Amino acid sequence: MEQTRKKKTEYCLLFLTGCLMGALCFIAVYGVKILDVRYDAWLMNGDLDLMQHYIGWGHYRNSPWTVPIGLIATLSKPYSMSVIYTDSIPLVAVLCKFLSPVLPETFQYFGLYGLFSFALQGGCAMLLVHRLVRQRWFAVLASFFFILSFPILQRMYYHTALASHWLILLALILWLYQEPETGIRKRLLQWGGLGFLCVAIHSYFLPMAGGILLFAVIEQIIVGKKTTGKTGRAVLTGAAEIAAFCIAAILNLWLLGAFYGGASAIGGGIGTFESNLNTFYNPLGHGFGGFSFPLYYDFQYEGFGYLGLGMLMLIVAILIGMAGILVIGRREWKWRGYLKVHHRQFLLLFLFLLFILLAAGPIYTWNDHKILSLPLPGAIGKLADIFRSNGRMIWVSVYVLMLAVFVCMDRCMRRPLQVIALILALLIQLVDLSGEIRGKQAYFNVKQEYADSWEDATLRQIIAGKSEFILMDSTTLVMMHSAYHAFKHHMSINRFYYARNIDAQVDAQVEKYRRELLDGNARETAVYLFLKEDFTPGAYPDLVCYEVGEHIVGVKRK
Repeated sequence: MEQTRKKKTEYCLLFLTGCLMGALCFIAVYGVKILDVRYDAWLMNGDLDLMQHYIGWGHYRNSPWTVPIGLIATLSKPYSMSVIYTDSIPLVAVLCKFLSPVLPETFQYFGLYGLFSFALQGGCAMLLVHRLVRQRWFAVLASFFFILSFPILQRMYYHTALASHWLILLALILWLYQEPETGIRKRLLQWGGLGFLCVAIHSYFLPMAGGILLFAVIEQIIVGKKTTGKTGRAVLTGAAEIAAFCIAAILNLWLLGAFYGGASAIGGGIGTFESNLNTFYNPLGHGFGGFSFPLYYDFQYEGFGYLGLGMLMLIVAILIGMAGILVIGRREWKWRGYLKVHHRQFLLLFLFLLFILLAAGPIYTWNDHKILSLPLPGAIGKLADIFRSNGRMIWVSVYVLMLAVFVCMDRCMRRPLQVIALILALLIQLVDLSGEIRGKQAYFNVKQEYADSWEDATLRQIIAGKSEFILMDSTTLVMMHSAYHAFKHHMSINRFYYARNIDAQVDAQVEKYRRELLDGNARETAVYLFLKEDFTPGAYPDLVCYEVGEHIVGVKRK
């Protein structure tokens, strides 16, 4: 009992140390301005997707509670959509909606979530490295490679929820910390909780965590065969864990409204949003000097898995060292015997290769050359289209490869050489990261100002007393600015940009609005917005129209 308590205390200290490291790294990169929950200009001046996430939260906050609880009623009126499809980090959105009465009128949680996510990345990295390399100083230095991972810096405040790579590390922790004596109830709670959590953050983590779970189950079966000579109990336990993971995920998808309305989970594009086989060494302009290797498709940036110069240096050094041991030392590697003793290493290798295959296919490319194309049968192709941005799955291989590098260092290098190599690699990694970090500091450390275009004195007078925007044509930026004004003033809007589109339903509804206008039945509560080039003067007799830039604003004639 005393030994167990000491071990738990040690794990807690490791985790908290990693969390502190992660939080400090976040502040060093992004500063503290965005931690002010009332400061939202940086979100509206940022990437289009960042606008989507914040505006989605704003409209979700203003929408009435429903069952399922994740529905937004005011973003594509009269259709409701799930907060899942605005990538607004559903777990945080739901919690903050509960707290909405006591929150400031302007409230954004994305700055705090970034801090939280970096902290968890650090905490999980410490536990994971320490599990395989039993040296605290080593775990501290190695954790920085996970915290300041290039893919995380690429995603944070572009697809903020998808920067939650701690979910991948957590899945690896559940596997690698798993002991034969761990009770079935605890395993079901752990893996079921992870399935629920993946959906609550971003559903793309489901296949990543699910793949890791599959290999954990395979290891249970191997261990069961070794210890008892039987696999039946391990198979049943593994099947129960997989079932718990899937049931919890499906339950949360339903709870958040993923199956509600006309939104399809399937989105075409598999084979376009994949990873290029050059991804581990291709900085795509994010590394030092802004260098980039070519891609086969522009959208292959979705499968960005650059390791960094410091990590690449370690890989080269280890490969040279291992070749020297095998060739110069003339050691014979008996892989069959090694497999019997070190089955986990082989399982991690197969996990690494599997996720490369999943991320880089079905059209396998190297630079701008196609190597191989694998046709997907109809049913499999439709299933794959659910996760059409399959390039993101390369992140599992990225972290498994990084772990393998650190384990090889621990096994093949003496202590003084480990210290020198790790510190030198970390310094090189930071130099490689320097341009990316400076770019983020230049934006996030400067106080941003955002001007709501609908707050213009003339426009404000035109739309006074109105409660809904009706966009007759789709213009993304105007849609975003109008949707922002709508949630700030508790209005609705009929169009929005979602992760899964409902364009057919929205366009059909727009035609109904158009017929109403042609019949002289403009809505008293509505502000109509047309593209000037598609507007026919005099076509809508019940509207008073105003020219505003490239658009025509119309309201019902009094």
